[in-house]
Amino acid sequence: MDRADRVRGLVLGCALGDAVGLATEFMTRDEACAAYGELLNSRKDKGLPGWLQPSDAIRDAHRSKWIPGDWTDDTDQLVCVLRCMLPEVEGRPLRAPNACDFAQKLLAWHKVGFPELGDSGGCGMGRSTARVLDEPDFLRAPHAAARRAWDVTGRCMAPNGALMRAAATGLRPDHVEEDAKTIALVTHADPRSTAACVAVAKLVSLMLETGPRGIDRLLSEACAAAEPYLIEESLLGVMPSLVWSCSLCTLENPSSKDHCEVCGHVRPAAGSGTVCAGFGTTWSEDEAQLRSYRRSGALEELRQAMRGTELPVTDETETLGYVNTCLAAAIYVLRASLNQSRSGPEMFLGLSSSI
Repeated sequence: MDRADRVRGLVLGCALGDAVGLATEFMTRDEACAAYGELLNSRKDKGLPGWLQPSDAIRDAHRSKWIPGDWTDDTDQLVCVLRCMLPEVEGRPLRAPNACDFAQKLLAWHKVGFPELGDSGGCGMGRSTARVLDEPDFLRAPHAAARRAWDVTGRCMAPNGALMRAAATGLRPDHVEEDAKTIALVTHADPRSTAACVAVAKLVSLMLETGPRGIDRLLSEACAAAEPYLIEESLLGVMPSLVWSCSLCTLENPSSKDHCEVCGHVRPAAGSGTVCAGFGTTWSEDEAQLRSYRRSGALEELRQAMRGTELPVTDETETLGYVNTCLAAAIYVLRASLNQSRSGPEMFLGLSSSI
């Protein structure tokens, strides 16, 4: 298999894994078992493969936003990254992704989707990413806009919105780390997000190379490439004043002292501090500080995630979209799939859903 075929497989695998993953997106383990356990057990009893197909997704409020079998914003954003990198002249090398170019493509997709595919608007963008796009200077200085959105929530938000598109930045082998950083920082300023994106991009780059490599070596090299991006927190500068923002609609500084006048979400009890936007979870100022970026803890989380030996628990709301939780789950599935048969659709599905 040549490199071009591997790249095609990467893109198709990302889209397929995304479409399958929609079936359980934002579900806890218990919720997923309740929704699909009977179906999968029935298939196993009949001797059929016990995995989900894209068309199996239940039609609840979240999943009904897409037609059955469709991919989500994860793949759409990956396509936006690829469009930034494709050469302007056929046959030329891939271009270095530019932050402002990606910001423009991301905002255009958010407004109208991909009209050539029948979209009328981008669907599925997370609240933390949408918050960044609302910054007045997003198109002119996207990295600065993402940094401000992160700062005002106590530097505690490290969701996975940049991780889901990171595979596309592993296509230029001599520039992987810089490309991953450039694209990640457009919407996610937390070093935990940047490091996770570098790890995935580096892993993709290594997997696209020819020649046998053990999974432990691949994961170790990818982790080593990512660790320098977990900078000391002292280098981030003084923490700015926190901003009370609604965790559901991200409105900053509502005039009401006890609730958001736009969506009605209730502010924490008096004196409990800031409400941080993300996943519908309300955090007090003290809780936000516990979750704020610390290099030592982030380094251990990254290393544990890249070992891929434990499936993380995601039964608490605030862990569902946390970047290192998602990274750990992906690497665990990758390792598990490599331990299975190395042929047939089961291997393909396992790899595609993990990357």
